[in-house]
Amino acid sequence: MAGEEKQTLNPKEIIHDKFGVKASYRIEEVHASSNGCLYRCHLQLPDFTVVSNVFKKEMDSEQSAAELALEKLGIHPLDYNDDDITVEEAWDDIVERIKYIFSDEFLSADHPLGGHIRAALQRDGELCGSVPVSVIATFDTKINSRCKVINPSVDSDPSLLMSYVMKAAAKLPDYVVVSPHEDSLRRKKPYPSAIIKTLATQVESIKFEAVHLQCSVDGEEAVKPVTLDISSGRYYLDIIAEKLGLKDGSQVMISKRTIGKTDSGLECRVYAAITKLNHSWKSREKRPINESSHLEKSRNAKASFVSGLDIHGDAIVASVGYPWRSHDLEHDDVTLKSFYRICCGMSPNGIYKFSRQALIAAQLPFSYTSKSNWRGPFPREILCMFCHQQQLAEPIFTVTISPVKPLSGILRSYQKLKDSECDDSDNQYMRREEDEIPGSGTGYRCEVKILSKSQDLVLDCSPGNFYEKENHAIQNAALKALSWFNGLFDDLDADPDQPCYSKLHLDMLFQRSVMIKGAFPSSRKYEQPRSKSRNTGMPRERKRVQSITDGSLVSICYSVSVEVDADFWRNSECLKELIESNEEIEFEVGNGSMNPHLESVVTQMSVGQYACFLTNNPAESLVLAAATDTVRTQSLLSELSAGLEYNVRLLGVKGPTEERMEADFFKPPLSKQRVEYAMNHIKESSASTLVDFGCGSGSLLASLLDYPTSLQTMVGVDISQKGLARAAKMLHLKLNKGPCNLKSTTLYDG
Repeated sequence: MAGEEKQTLNPKEIIHDKFGVKASYRIEEVHASSNGCLYRCHLQLPDFTVVSNVFKKEMDSEQSAAELALEKLGIHPLDYNDDDITVEEAWDDIVERIKYIFSDEFLSADHPLGGHIRAALQRDGELCGSVPVSVIATFDTKINSRCKVINPSVDSDPSLLMSYVMKAAAKLPDYVVVSPHEDSLRRKKPYPSAIIKTLATQVESIKFEAVHLQCSVDGEEAVKPVTLDISSGRYYLDIIAEKLGLKDGSQVMISKRTIGKTDSGLECRVYAAITKLNHSWKSREKRPINESSHLEKSRNAKASFVSGLDIHGDAIVASVGYPWRSHDLEHDDVTLKSFYRICCGMSPNGIYKFSRQALIAAQLPFSYTSKSNWRGPFPREILCMFCHQQQLAEPIFTVTISPVKPLSGILRSYQKLKDSECDDSDNQYMRREEDEIPGSGTGYRCEVKILSKSQDLVLDCSPGNFYEKENHAIQNAALKALSWFNGLFDDLDADPDQPCYSKLHLDMLFQRSVMIKGAFPSSRKYEQPRSKSRNTGMPRERKRVQSITDGSLVSICYSVSVEVDADFWRNSECLKELIESNEEIEFEVGNGSMNPHLESVVTQMSVGQYACFLTNNPAESLVLAAATDTVRTQSLLSELSAGLEYNVRLLGVKGPTEERMEADFFKPPLSKQRVEYAMNHIKESSASTLVDFGCGSGSLLASLLDYPTSLQTMVGVDISQKGLARAAKMLHLKLNKGPCNLKSTTLYDG
């Protein structure tokens, strides 16, 4: 029975339950970025202190610190069940909590609910003193935790949580009046007049911006700015209800989860109609999330995207509410720009874009190649940030080591594969899986599981690929999980004209979508395009020739502007708006970290060259998130001829490492092929002696020691004394590991 289940508290609630005021949290701002600050939490307990990792939200850093503290205390959240509270005791606690919320003492408390009750007492007529049930369900953590004891699914079904609050309040007929048709509660006995007089302070009218997400009958969305005018004595939820076409604030549902912060750091929430949310929430509860499922589109995809709810109607995104330790109503503007930045920053791709401070130019890579070439937070870090942001548990990585197929078998199967394919030797983009081809010996394989806070399975990602390095397996598994999560979000930051990463598609992109406005100058000096007319450029009807190889690090400076065709110019003034620029930024070629439009052009340039090109059909949401002047940019995007103009200069190129080049051109790498060749030759000839001229650091000799052979004598010759010293050390370690058939191993300098 659902009512007999017990729900564990979250780590911070457990710490509070055990230590109360003795637990002290201190938030440290690590550094600022274009997407706000990152936070680290210091948790001081009576006997020790713990420090969390960095997170985008303060609450996430606090929960992480609490988790670390519980680990040191030897307490597992699943084993801590709030002192074995029974379902009956949970109901009693909820009843007592509601009674306390409507007490004289609580009315003056520095609690968000206190602010709502004081504001409700200023409402007119029958609504005076009525507090929406959604407010109590959203802002009271104790009622939330006790309702989870009764039924854990209240986390995914706010309407069920509200029904529990109403049911508990009905047990206080002499104290609280329940209005089921209004979804509100009010105190039955009036508050003392002396208390009411202290609350009757004159409050000035306030105005602030919000975003209205409108949904028409046919399901099309419109995102428009709206001004909320909270006049003196009005309850802000009533004003929001009017904008949503509702009777009053009791019909407004508030998202429990904050969806982001404004530029000044205040939290934003989504507000929508209760009647339009109930059905979708219940549907959401019944729909399991696994790797093969897809979220159905709601009637308001943008609201669903930012709130995590399937909203089938209008919604408002606003930054307004009563904070802790203050009686004043706090508010801030939520502009179209901030709204779109919030939308973008909630997807894994958006997290990566913001970390690079390049919303247009950067995108989450599809493969992890090496630590030295990666730019921005690593995939595992991004996945942890995403899970905290979406209120999921920490990802669980499981690494296994397994023997892999012998190299000879790999070479034979790889040769058959090559023979069956068409000859396309210069295809450098069809290489997503190249690092996943196993070598001899053992390989690392990683799977990652994502659980909800209630330990329900959300995603089980088990790639079957093996990697030579453990870290590569972990990072690539994290990337695959991030890629799947990206599919759950509406593609607010996706370019509808974005090509696939294959040579053929990049050729098509270069010929059909990209127009060169100025020829690549041979001089290394920065040159402006000769003409500003779009008609001066013609699509290139030549085959795309990539001059920069995969694995290279390119450094570029660039700018991206929204531009309207010359036919729409007015008074000889170009309709253009700069939306993003960067004086210097690095990308790895061939792993998907760069906008493919940029990569298609940059990889054909030489250092010092300048190019200017146009792309069509920009992704409006992403452009507005990057733009400085949102209103003007949106006006330009409304023109049919609007496009994005890129200006880019190649500052430098660092070629791929020798190891990477070897991996690109040889499958498997030459070093492993050499070991395989030597092994086969020794086996066929039953050789007892092997001499390696130019042995270097002894890699071949050391590798042969990993296999049983007929060799009894090994000799290495090299001119480098440093290399011989390294070879001696490596061979000494290998020979001391276990029994060996070798009778002698000698190194010569010569």
